[in-house]
Amino acid sequence: MPKELSEQLQQEMRAEIRKDDEIMLESFKGNLPPTLAGILEMERKEGIDLGIERGIKQVAKKIMAKRKSNEDIMDATDLTFEEIEALRTSD
Repeated sequence: MPKELSEQLQQEMRAEIRKDDEIMLESFKGNLPPTLAGILEMERKEGIDLGIERGIKQVAKKIMAKRKSNEDIMDATDLTFEEIEALRTSD
């Protein structure tokens, strides 16, 4: 990768990471868990949410394999049309 392109990519990634940090700090403002147990509970909940999201996408892919319409998939999974199209093109 050319050095100029690498440097540009690093700058863009740093900016994105800063944005994510700001969003996280804002969302925790006034609601910081006081203990490690609180942090672990937050991480557990995020993991559960991520697992549910992945499960829904797996179900959508199985429905796609049966040649069902986007509307059928939307009804069954509550995914948006754009999310379904992204899944169709990701494989």
